[in-house]
Amino acid sequence: MNLHIYERLVRLPFSRVSSEFLRSETANVHKYITLPATCSRLGAMVNAQALEPSQRALFDAGDLLPDLAFYWMNLAAAIVADCTARDDIAALVVPFERLVVPLSVGDLCAQMASNPWKSAAQVFVIWGADGAIFKRTSFPVRCAGAAFPIVDGVGIGYGADARDVRRLNLFVDR
Repeated sequence: MNLHIYERLVRLPFSRVSSEFLRSETANVHKYITLPATCSRLGAMVNAQALEPSQRALFDAGDLLPDLAFYWMNLAAAIVADCTARDDIAALVVPFERLVVPLSVGDLCAQMASNPWKSAAQVFVIWGADGAIFKRTSFPVRCAGAAFPIVDGVGIGYGADARDVRRLNLFVDR
């Protein structure tokens, strides 16, 4: 188990998912996004056994944990800031809705309450995309990396290279 502290404001107990489980959760990713060959797929899920009692009650009721929502909002803000500084493109991709829009925390929050959020790899926060991505009407879209919910929305999957993992402070075993 790895306690990942994000911005020193969120403390979530994560457990890394096995590569076999991650492979099954992300089997259809290639239909929606194309990642460079240098990307690795990583995944983690909230360890329900290690949650505080109040968080565990929310988890057991199937509610989105506030700390997990806050984690995603901070991750989106970090990706937007990083892409802005590097003159790069960040986007929110929701294939079920045929939605490809510039990444914003507000749009991400709206997706957290949606059915696709609870489906494995159906909502993508991507970076390093081509500017023409917003004019596309078909999938897959090409990008340098992506983060997406897995495990009924209580897990996080990544397709990222080692540089992005470090730069964006993505979950990794330490």
